[in-house]
Amino acid sequence: MKAKEHSQEALFEHPVLERLSKTNFPLHVIWYLSTTALLVYLGFQRAHVNLSQALGLFVTGLISWSLIEYLMHRYVFHFVTENYYVQRFHHIFHGIHHAHPRDEKRTMMPPLPGALITLIYLGIFYLVLSEKAFIFVGGIILGYLIYSGLHYCIHQYKPPKHLKFLWQHHHIHHHKEPEKAFGVSSRIWDRIFGTMPDLGKSKS
Repeated sequence: MKAKEHSQEALFEHPVLERLSKTNFPLHVIWYLSTTALLVYLGFQRAHVNLSQALGLFVTGLISWSLIEYLMHRYVFHFVTENYYVQRFHHIFHGIHHAHPRDEKRTMMPPLPGALITLIYLGIFYLVLSEKAFIFVGGIILGYLIYSGLHYCIHQYKPPKHLKFLWQHHHIHHHKEPEKAFGVSSRIWDRIFGTMPDLGKSKS
């Protein structure tokens, strides 16, 4: 069983914006699965690729997500300066989660900002892959959904025995070393880029 928590902190004064800043798990899954399906459909319609080519693009995007996850978490969501607008951006997109890590309505990216970020990814990869970017980004979005589902479970449920190391890794990031352990679905990039926490020290 999980202990539900809903923070009382509001991100926006306007009730509509405040409502749009929250989501729930069923809506989250439906939204991002639908986005993945739509992107793959558009890719087949526009790129004229065969099944093996599409599968290669999709799986490459799916695998690429773990690196994107690490880079976004480390360099975007933990980028803070003295600038008010940067601080505000940080708090809206990530700081609120650190302040209330068990708030299930703010553990996942809501649909509207998620759609905007999807369009940004699509624009970036379209410059390289043209119409094939739809399928590639579809893989990225499914990778995000897998990551966000895991992230949700880490904050809401006790870990299964075989995944306990991921729970411990993320809790170190939240509660002991916020400048390390940026990977959630994988620890590989923390090892490669030198942000792996000292596990012996963190247990003490």
